[in-house]
Amino acid sequence: MSANRGSRAVLDRAKSQYGLNRVVAITTPNSEASIQVLKKIGLQFERTMRLSDDSAEVCLFSTLDAEVGLAG
Repeated sequence: MSANRGSRAVLDRAKSQYGLNRVVAITTPNSEASIQVLKKIGLQFERTMRLSDDSAEVCLFSTLDAEVGLAG
């Protein structure tokens, strides 16, 4: 299964089986392949952030809205 198909399946299940209204993902800023997968399945870049004071910066992506990337 490709990364795109697997990620799409997880996203779809998040809504259909678990009833999640919002899904988030993080990746490192230099992981262009991961960023492209997240964008392709409908997640949108929100911001860069640090998970703790001494951690590296990461990129936060999310569905932003319950309908983005989760519609059947």
